[in-house]
Amino acid sequence: MNLKNINNHSRIKSLDGLKVIMLFLIFCWHTPENSTGLIGKPIVDLGARACEVLFIISGFLVGYNHYHNLIPATFKQSYNYVLRKIAKIWPLHLICFLMIFIYQINIDPDYLNTLNILSAITNIFLLQAWTSNPFSFNGATWFLSALLFCYFMSPLLMSIFKKTKRVIVVTFVSCIVIRFLLELCNIDFLLLNFHTSPIIRCIEFYIGMLMLPAYFNLKESLFNNYNQNTSLTMSIAEIIVTLLYIFLTIKMEGIWIRGYFVLAACLLVFVFSFNSGILSKILNLKIFTLFESIQMEFYILHQAVIKVFAHMLSVFIPSVFIQSIVLFIITVLLAIIYNRFFSKKFSKSIEKLLIID
Repeated sequence: MNLKNINNHSRIKSLDGLKVIMLFLIFCWHTPENSTGLIGKPIVDLGARACEVLFIISGFLVGYNHYHNLIPATFKQSYNYVLRKIAKIWPLHLICFLMIFIYQINIDPDYLNTLNILSAITNIFLLQAWTSNPFSFNGATWFLSALLFCYFMSPLLMSIFKKTKRVIVVTFVSCIVIRFLLELCNIDFLLLNFHTSPIIRCIEFYIGMLMLPAYFNLKESLFNNYNQNTSLTMSIAEIIVTLLYIFLTIKMEGIWIRGYFVLAACLLVFVFSFNSGILSKILNLKIFTLFESIQMEFYILHQAVIKVFAHMLSVFIPSVFIQSIVLFIITVLLAIIYNRFFSKKFSKSIEKLLIID
């Protein structure tokens, strides 16, 4: 069986499903009052844990998709790569920005007098993660701002795959050490907010990417010797790692620094990347596949919908739990509509304007 061909043409649906779960947790974290929404009062920082997992997955999947066909590490290729990503997300990002802008004007007549123009500009151009005010307007899009930097750096970062295994291992360990040292030493230059900093998130993104050589080596062994015992072993591994991750996120909340949770996220992502166990089969269900197709639209929309509609719903629906369900449904419907009717048209138009031939 040709492993190279397999990985060039297949998605890792278990990781797609894991991303969907993380997006749902982020939505829950942002629901009204951040304490009594869909899942009640959170006992852990769901937003932080979900973002860690998502950056690890993002780095892993970018490496996975290009491992056998690396993007040349030139400025032009990096520019075009990130511009294609921007073309997919920026139109909806702008729509959500305008939604919140109009909403703020309507509820606060003096809003224009106090408007921070620089903050608005950095938000429009998805640069807010580099500022000291990354959560203004559509607060959740700081994630996209940091992720775009990771995408821009991806061609250069992926060039490590041309190196020897020893170099890759040393680089992996070095990234982990640097990530921990920055946090342990509380280094705060260059706006190193450990939740929103593009530099910190790029290190985590790269750590996810650097797991690819180990993944492919072990994957090849699994394919060559695959049997019923392999599936059973992977099922046990998925269950153990999932329970361990949940236990640690609850038990170590407020005790561990973020770096430890990043390592836990790496273990979670690595085990599920093989897509072989019983939990992976659940994550392969069609409901996850369908939601994954609108994941980016859902993420961009969710906090804007919450901010704009939550107050209106509270007038008619006293239960915050029911409000959260309604907000979730509105977000999903808007995401489907945008994805179905507008996404490709808008992204193609922007690509024609900005991509360098």
